[in-house]
Amino acid sequence: MAINFWLAAGLVLSLSLLILLAGYWKRQVQPFSAYQTMTLATFVCLLFVASLPWRLGLSRFFFGCFVMTVPYTAILLVGLRVVPRFGTATLMVLGYGLLSQLVGSGLNPLWWPDYLAKAMVLEGLCLLLGDYGTKRTSAFLTGLCYGGFGYGFFYLVSAPFIWHIHYDLWFIVWKVLQGMAAGAIGSGILGYELAARVERVAPQAIR
Repeated sequence: MAINFWLAAGLVLSLSLLILLAGYWKRQVQPFSAYQTMTLATFVCLLFVASLPWRLGLSRFFFGCFVMTVPYTAILLVGLRVVPRFGTATLMVLGYGLLSQLVGSGLNPLWWPDYLAKAMVLEGLCLLLGDYGTKRTSAFLTGLCYGGFGYGFFYLVSAPFIWHIHYDLWFIVWKVLQGMAAGAIGSGILGYELAARVERVAPQAIR
């Protein structure tokens, strides 16, 4: 089962433009300071470390998605809480994607719609809720949306087109459910609690 890659990429680009316009309309689009940029670069590196088990072959196991997504979404939420502004999710997710490509097999633009789609889901959710994970509900929704949509887009759009592997529907559903459960735990529980502690020691200049 698969969805046309170019159609999905076009929809992602259109959605990205709409979310950017919404950010401008709500006056949420502001430049990042050097301090904030360096902080987000650190979180990008942490996201890469969290993904190492997946890159080293954990994805082959039945619960591989769950094990990798819990720490990934926890770090993602902490980053959103430490630098709570429009564009934070995009910088972290796209930054992680580009870093993983540079360290791995090299840059491949075909994967970029996958990264952008995941980032825009988070940007749109934060704009809609008017919150960057400071409430327990929004933290849970962040993990659920990232885990569910991220794995759904990966197995329905990106992987079939780039790897030429088509997955059965039951397998895709299983991966999506793993992603949602892991995202809820990572973001809604671990990330939420960790972010509260990090915020107490994070310099005000970051925010």
